[in-house]
Amino acid sequence: MLTSEINGYVWFYHNSGTNAAPVFNSSQQLSTQSGHIVDGLAEGHITFNDWDQDGDLDLIFGEYGSYNGNIRIYLNLTNPGVAEEYIQSVAQDQISVSPNPITNYAMIKYTLNKSSMIKIDILSADGRLVASPVNQYQEQGIHQFTWRGQDNLSNGVYFVRLITDNNKQVKRVTLLR
Repeated sequence: MLTSEINGYVWFYHNSGTNAAPVFNSSQQLSTQSGHIVDGLAEGHITFNDWDQDGDLDLIFGEYGSYNGNIRIYLNLTNPGVAEEYIQSVAQDQISVSPNPITNYAMIKYTLNKSSMIKIDILSADGRLVASPVNQYQEQGIHQFTWRGQDNLSNGVYFVRLITDNNKQVKRVTLLR
C-alpha cells in the first residue's frame, strides 16, 4: 500500500498477510532501487498508468488542484518486481508554457543541463500524442520557441512533455480559444 503526506513524502506499507486479510505492520519511505527517495508533490494524488506505453504500470503523482498543474513520473523500467527507476528533472528551471491558458499561441521555454537529443511532445489529457513540435539535438542552455500548432485542437487540458537522453519533464496546460 502507498500513502502520501501533505508535505509530499510517500510511504510504502508491506502487506505481510494475504489479499483477503492484509496485515500492515511496518512502513518505510518509498525509494527506488538505486536509493533515491521518491518525492511526491505537496498534497499530491498517487496513481498508476502505463505512461511510456511499454506494458508496465508507472507511478504518477499529480499536484492537488490545478494551481501549478505539476506531475512527477517514476517510470517502471524493470522486469516485474518492486524496483522503479527515478526520473530526474530535465531542466534546471521547470519547463514553462505561457500564456497558460493558451489562446492564440504558446511560448515554450526550457533549460537543458547538458547538450542532448530532445523531443517535445504535446499530449491530450488521456495521454494521446497530438503533436511533436521539436525532435532534434540541442546544446546546453536556455531554449524557447512559439508553438502555433494548437489550431487543430479542441479546448481542454493538454500536457507538454520534454524528453532528453535520460530525463523527462511534463507541464500541464489548458487550451481556451
